[in-house]
Amino acid sequence: MYQTHYDAGARALLFVDGEKDERDYLTMGANVFVCGGLMNPAKMGALIGRNAPFAPAIADGYTHRYLETIPFMLPDDDPAAALLGVVYLGLSAEEVARVETLELDGGYRKQIPLEVRVGDRICPAISDAKA
Repeated sequence: MYQTHYDAGARALLFVDGEKDERDYLTMGANVFVCGGLMNPAKMGALIGRNAPFAPAIADGYTHRYLETIPFMLPDDDPAAALLGVVYLGLSAEEVARVETLELDGGYRKQIPLEVRVGDRICPAISDAKA
């Protein structure tokens, strides 16, 4: 069961399945930023097979739009553009592959590297944007 933990260094809430240990959750593995249905931790957990730690996050310079009926994360030149989402922390290569199987299906999206804000910290992540 997820528990809320305050990360004083980031000045942010982290959601961890069980007790939080001393690891730096923002740098312990692959971080995956999502802004759609996978923000639901139950859906992500069913996809990757565990309750991964996560935190609310912001991807500066991006927006979320529907093109026809497909939702996309898109770069935005507006300096105020900021896309709200969730970053799942410390995913393994196998877990990232499971997410990519879903997100990249159909060739509409591509994986991109980006930095996201979690509270006062910037952390590296990957996400999927319009191909």
